[in-house]
Amino acid sequence: MKNLKLLLLGFAILFSTSFIVTSCAVVPSPVGPVGLFVDVTAPMPATTTILNATSFTKTGKAEATNILGLIQTGDCSITEAMKAGGITRVHHVDMQITNVLMLYAKKITIVYGE
Repeated sequence: MKNLKLLLLGFAILFSTSFIVTSCAVVPSPVGPVGLFVDVTAPMPATTTILNATSFTKTGKAEATNILGLIQTGDCSITEAMKAGGITRVHHVDMQITNVLMLYAKKITIVYGE
């Protein structure tokens, strides 16, 4: 029984180490790859028409989550954020990334426009 516990512990260490070494559990960040904790908001390129105006009246958000690098759900596309905010013309786009101990990650796309 003791050998089985040691075998399972060794497997768990090997499994978790493989995520770190292969960067599977590391979420890309505008400030560089981080594996333990990320919580940043940064600009990202917008692929739709960009306004030259200096103001905007609407905001839309779309998000996707990742749990343990195994379960990924959501749609954090610019198009989805535009739909959520009722936006037809984009002023600018930001993204917010949160990653906690490589166990939970969330990416939110924030679109500003009219």
